Parts: sequence; structure tokens; C-alpha cells
Amino acid sequence: MLIVNCDFIFRLIKLEKKNNRERMASAVPKNVSPLIRAGRWSLLLAGLVYGRVHHNTLKKREERVRQSEIDRVTQDAIDQLAEKKVKADQSMVDLAHAAGIDPTRARMKQLEEEAKRLKTPVEKADSDITSTGPVDQSLQTNKKSGSSSKHH
Repeated sequence: MLIVNCDFIFRLIKLEKKNNRERMASAVPKNVSPLIRAGRWSLLLAGLVYGRVHHNTLKKREERVRQSEIDRVTQDAIDQLAEKKVKADQSMVDLAHAAGIDPTRARMKQLEEEAKRLKTPVEKADSDITSTGPVDQSLQTNKKSGSSSKHH
């Protein structure tokens, strides 16, 4: 009995679909009221504006989240590198003790060598220029005459 009822319902649905297709094919489109058209267009434009504003809001929120994630990852990487450096330094100190070398004295010597190496030729040239008298005096007179003419 249940099977017969289902079959009957499916036949009714097919018949209804057929009737709808026939009505749609023979139907003449009606003119839509200008008020309804204006309403449709205004709702479409309102939806576009809302979508744009909502997108910008979500974009700003996501930028803040992304920046905080970048900061967190960067800080984690810095912390890991610092931890590796501490472990490496401790390993070097342990190795120096095992080899019978004083690590503080060796580190001081290394820092002195780095300081000597970092002194560049430009710094040496600057110190040479300031030590020469006539060039320094001519620069000062040019600066004074240039500055005094600007003030008048």
C-alpha cells in the first residue's frame, strides 16, 4: 500500500512539472513596476557597498592578526638563536677549559683584534684631515663667510 502511494505522488509531481513548463513557455513577460526595479537595483548596490565595507573590516582585522603572528614567530626565532648562541658559547668555554686555555683572556684578545679590524680607512682619513692646520683653517673661513652671507 505504501509503495502505491509513493508511486502516485511521483506521478503527480511529474504532471505538475509538465504543466509548469507548458505555462512558462506560453507566458508573456509582464512589465515590472519602476518602483520594484528601483528597489532591486538599490538593494543590489547596498549589498555591494556592504560587502566592500565588511571586506575592509575583515582585512584590517586579519592584518593585525597576521602582524602579531609574524612578530611572535620572529621573536621565537630570535629566542632560539640566542639560546643556540648561549649553548655554543658555553661549549666553547668548556672546550677551552678542557684544552687548558683561559677563555676570558682569549675573548679579550679576540675583542681587541675585532676593534682594530673595524677601524676603517675612512675613519683614518677623517682623523688625518682634522689634524692638518691650513686645510682646517680654510674650511673654517669658508664656513664662516658662507654662513655670514646667509644671515644677511
